[in-house]
Amino acid sequence: MPGERRNNAGSVARHRLAASLRARGDQLVVLVVLIAIWQALSATLGTYWVGSPWGVATRFAAGIADGTLPGQASYTVVEAAVGFTLGALPAIALPFWLRRAPVLSAILDPFMVGGYGAPKLALAPLFILWFGIGIASKIALVASVVFFIVLSMAVASRCDPSNLESRARASVERGEGTACRRVFAPCPCRPRARRARGCKACVPGGRAFF
Repeated sequence: MPGERRNNAGSVARHRLAASLRARGDQLVVLVVLIAIWQALSATLGTYWVGSPWGVATRFAAGIADGTLPGQASYTVVEAAVGFTLGALPAIALPFWLRRAPVLSAILDPFMVGGYGAPKLALAPLFILWFGIGIASKIALVASVVFFIVLSMAVASRCDPSNLESRARASVERGEGTACRRVFAPCPCRPRARRARGCKACVPGGRAFF
């Protein structure tokens, strides 16, 4: 029996490796086809309208070599990182607070849904008026977009305690800190773990932890 199990495990591992290599090969083929189509369009329409792959690659390498591209990219990375932090942290913390106030959660629910559906780019002129044309307005725009996306994911992943396994229910009984660490936080953050633990996403307004 142990030998058969090892053989079966080895067969499964080889099958997974072969499937992974085949998927990578297919992806490489698709990449080559896309580059070929790109080159054909560039040759047909001209480089004025569609740049060639080689021309883009050479300009990219030149931008890295003279330091222009890293400097401009670092500016964008700082905007994205700061905006994501300012938007994601309150969006992650808010469901933990709203789960203790179901009435307030039901009141704010339509406003959160409306905020998620509102076009964030329409707020860009307001951010420019409020914060100027510099980096602050870009950070505010990123934060507004990230806040509603992360908040909607957290709210949509609210967990019904009746669908949790006994270990998760025991975690709730051990205290708030253990419940947050082992039950509430993994629900919006780990979809595979949520499915494995029998955690069921609830519709907004339903009986839920979040």
